[in-house]
Amino acid sequence: MICIGIDVGKNTHYACIANDRQTILKQPFAVPNDEAGFAKLYTAIRKHPKEKVVVGLEATSFYGENLITFLAGHGYKVALINPIQTSAMSRGNIRNAKNDKIDSRGVCKFLATEEYRLLQPGELQMLELRGLCRFRQTLRKTTTRLKTQLTSYLDLSFPEFHLVFSSVHGKGRNRMEAGYSPFLIVSFNSRLLR
Repeated sequence: MICIGIDVGKNTHYACIANDRQTILKQPFAVPNDEAGFAKLYTAIRKHPKEKVVVGLEATSFYGENLITFLAGHGYKVALINPIQTSAMSRGNIRNAKNDKIDSRGVCKFLATEEYRLLQPGELQMLELRGLCRFRQTLRKTTTRLKTQLTSYLDLSFPEFHLVFSSVHGKGRNRMEAGYSPFLIVSFNSRLLR
């Protein structure tokens, strides 16, 4: 078995390649978290038969999700590992050192010596769904912040707005966007604009 241990980072991941006897086949190397970095990783691992390769990543954040999707899309088996388990294993290290390169070796060691569970296709879809949910939540927070900001600007520039219109986001507000000044709008019959 070929173990690919990856320490996940925001901008750069670190990967190490070893066999199941923990012999390092490729020393830890940087993998930028972008298309070029993924191609670099793919070049390093494609010389090994896919059926013998297992890629392990610590399940620490969403920064590795694009890489997981990339690897699974190329037919590699991927295991998400609980960081508490790899941390417990690294505590046995006599030097008690910790960095990204050492962590990638630790993931290789975990794959070679411990039991793990491979991600299933449904779980990969769940990762994508989680990403979309995070994006939706970000959009909602941004929309709420912008609506609050719009309301405060309207309170400053057009204090009578709420007396004339029923909502900041209604049809009457569009008349302001059409170029009518606040003073002209106030002079209109407010019932016609609601």
